[in-house]
Amino acid sequence: MIKRVFIVGTARSGTTLLRNLLAAHSEIISFSESKFFTVLDKYSFSGFVTPHVQKRLITFIKKQPPSHQEKINSKVPLFFREKSAVLFFKQLLDQLAHNYGANIWIEKTPEHLSVIPTIKYHLPGAVFLHIQRNSADVVASLYKRSRGKWNSPLTIDDCINRCMRDRKVEEIYTSQPAHYFVSYEELCQQTDVVLQNVCSFLGTGFEESMLHKYKKIQAEIAPHSTGKHHKIIFQPITNQNGKIFYEIFNEEEQTYILDSLKQIR
Repeated sequence: MIKRVFIVGTARSGTTLLRNLLAAHSEIISFSESKFFTVLDKYSFSGFVTPHVQKRLITFIKKQPPSHQEKINSKVPLFFREKSAVLFFKQLLDQLAHNYGANIWIEKTPEHLSVIPTIKYHLPGAVFLHIQRNSADVVASLYKRSRGKWNSPLTIDDCINRCMRDRKVEEIYTSQPAHYFVSYEELCQQTDVVLQNVCSFLGTGFEESMLHKYKKIQAEIAPHSTGKHHKIIFQPITNQNGKIFYEIFNEEEQTYILDSLKQIR
């Protein structure tokens, strides 16, 4: 039986690093971000869905590497019912896992954090890996990235509010059995130990090769997102905390951010 896993958390918390490390396992397959349940939750009404859901799945498939696309036998139909759309999504990922001989598939969309109840309703056996990072560094990374690749600048308050909102959501799941929390800092400092624990939670064994094979996973999973902004993924694992925060914010901004985040840091 295939295990379905979702990596969630605030954007810029290390979700991609965790995904790539786990996807380097011989029994695990992963994909580019689907954003499927976020779109489903937004465009579902009384059990029916709008064409946005079909468009999201088409986009998701197009962003997969050629090796994945070759193994996809189904064309995306126009869905009318929510359950039909979810069934297609589930069977699509299950089919890819089966074709690659994988026992586990991992989907990584950070914002799926906010729609976990929807995922649990449709996929009762799903498990969730949460990754958390020092909030001040998340604010800095969000702030910088929004002015780069995202081209949709966030204010400092936008970034603070996103961190605080997501942490409140994560508090709901801290003691629930289908949820496992990973520290970004510990992942960087004790990568092998953290991966051993995560693999144990997923019911599989740790593989030493994960520690070096992960570097090429990004290009295999998401070939469209291996530009300049992802160069750090191909470098040795290092804790980037503090670097950006003190580079882009002045002393007044630093104090304001740290004061605002005191309750969750």
